[in-house]
Amino acid sequence: MYVFAFLRKDDERWAQRYFARLKVGDERVELGELLDKVDGDAPMSRLYSGSLPLLAATDTGVFGLRYGEIHSVVRLDGALGPLKSFPAEYASTDALPECPGSPMGDVQCFSILKRMRIPRALFGRGAYLYVLARQPNPAGGTRWDLFQLDPGKDEVVRRLRLPSSAPQVRLAPGPDRWVLLEQGDLEATGFPLTGWVTMPSSWIEDPSSEALTGDQAPDCVAAERTALRAASSSDAH
Repeated sequence: MYVFAFLRKDDERWAQRYFARLKVGDERVELGELLDKVDGDAPMSRLYSGSLPLLAATDTGVFGLRYGEIHSVVRLDGALGPLKSFPAEYASTDALPECPGSPMGDVQCFSILKRMRIPRALFGRGAYLYVLARQPNPAGGTRWDLFQLDPGKDEVVRRLRLPSSAPQVRLAPGPDRWVLLEQGDLEATGFPLTGWVTMPSSWIEDPSSEALTGDQAPDCVAAERTALRAASSSDAH
């Protein structure tokens, strides 16, 4: 079993973050091997707190999204080490302004995150890896990019523009459809769900399918959007 773990040694001030392999027995789980270290004291670490998916598996291996001054995808089984391929425009991130907490729980920090160009999550389906990344959209809102990587050939296959400009999203891959959960700006109770978009898996996973280059999905996507209506005072009775 592979995990992204927080560990602090007695002589360390901050917990360090590791991709690690666990040994799973019938009655207990033990730490097997520390595979790759991420500096827990780095300001960048605040941007990756919470439940972001940073581990992914393909048909041929297990991989992690390693953030830092230079972002990369690292192989965690077999021949350990980073892939050479990564979306060039997201390979590095500008210095993080002063941020008192996590953007997943602090409004000020989330407003900083919204102005950044940064990779956010890693997914795996079949032979391919997928890097989800965000940046401000000059037309307003957020531009969400999904990059398809072939780890066997160690190359970026293509970029897909996801049909959403929501401030925050969650992506759920499936055998027939991928679901993009759209969320609003951070509130006291978290990120409100504002709707979701379903997309055929073939559009995302087939390298020959038509890519989205503007703000609207191509006809072949047949994306289905569901919007949630905000509850009014009359709904509460």
